[in-house]
Amino acid sequence: MKSSNNEEFIPYNNIKGDFSLSEKLKESVLLNMPDHFDLLEKAYYIYRRLCDMFYYDEEYFCYNNGTKYFLRKEKPYVDHNDITRLSNITGSSGLVCTEITMIYSKFLDLFGIPYQILDYDDNKDVSYTESHLKVRLKVDNYLIDADAGHGVFNSDMSSAKIFQEINSFTPVKNVSEEEKEEIKNKKAKVDEYYSSVFKDNEFNDALQIYKDNYAKYDNLSFEEKVDEFKKIVKIPNYPFIVMFSWVKELEDKMFGADNHHCHAEFFINNCSFNPDSRYELALVIIHNEEEDLYDDELTNTYIVITEDRSERTLDMLGFYEKLNLGILDYTSYKRKKKFEQEEEQYEKKSFRRH
Repeated sequence: MKSSNNEEFIPYNNIKGDFSLSEKLKESVLLNMPDHFDLLEKAYYIYRRLCDMFYYDEEYFCYNNGTKYFLRKEKPYVDHNDITRLSNITGSSGLVCTEITMIYSKFLDLFGIPYQILDYDDNKDVSYTESHLKVRLKVDNYLIDADAGHGVFNSDMSSAKIFQEINSFTPVKNVSEEEKEEIKNKKAKVDEYYSSVFKDNEFNDALQIYKDNYAKYDNLSFEEKVDEFKKIVKIPNYPFIVMFSWVKELEDKMFGADNHHCHAEFFINNCSFNPDSRYELALVIIHNEEEDLYDDELTNTYIVITEDRSERTLDMLGFYEKLNLGILDYTSYKRKKKFEQEEEQYEKKSFRRH
């Protein structure tokens, strides 16, 4: 079949500096990849494997997005601006978009797959320290964009771990419906194989607890259901930054998609619970059985679960006092009005690299 993307494709990589893939990382990524996969299937398998192995660096994310609120200003422990550090990556660790993009490009080199390093808007003039990077690769005349770090909370680096759809390995424009279907089928083939090989998954185990007990939950009181919700979200031993979609899915299952009485939110914890800890996210379960959460915030109850899965229950005033007003809103919960103007000004002055 003749592809719609038949114009000349010129490989391009403007990134300064270089690194080599560690032998241990190559082995971990390629060990279970079948030889019978065609080149596009291998490119997708590697992409999915990397997304499963790595996660967006939560400390880096919190530092970049939280220091406007916090008194504490120490920089993260890892220097993500140093491309040479990627030579020492041997397995699962926290990365940012530029790093997983460059690691993926090195795997494409191993298989002779041409690619371009672009920013989010398809510009070639990019910076390793300032741009959001993605890979555009060409396989069998298909042009594919691979953007593992796009969206952070809903990125493929999160979706791959909870066996949700991989959304940022996509054909570029001018692809026929027939070609789209062909690429979709190839991805499905790889996904099916991948799930059979890497089937042990804490997220699936936790959701299975819900499925095994869903009839029981219907007979529980509201407070009992909140307690069960807390127990299940503590099971997966993953950084909270990869758990967003999964927690919201569980919330919808237990309380209903349109519920206004129990919501899970993620907030930046400025380490006030543990001054010696790193920057991290906290999972906050906000609930109010008697009233709509959005009608009277002052009566809501806040259960704060930190990365070590310890738990605290705070009232409204105590909640904001403890978190030093370090609030980021990634769901429907209302941000306090007095911070809207401050955030708008901050957005104009600061470029956030995701």
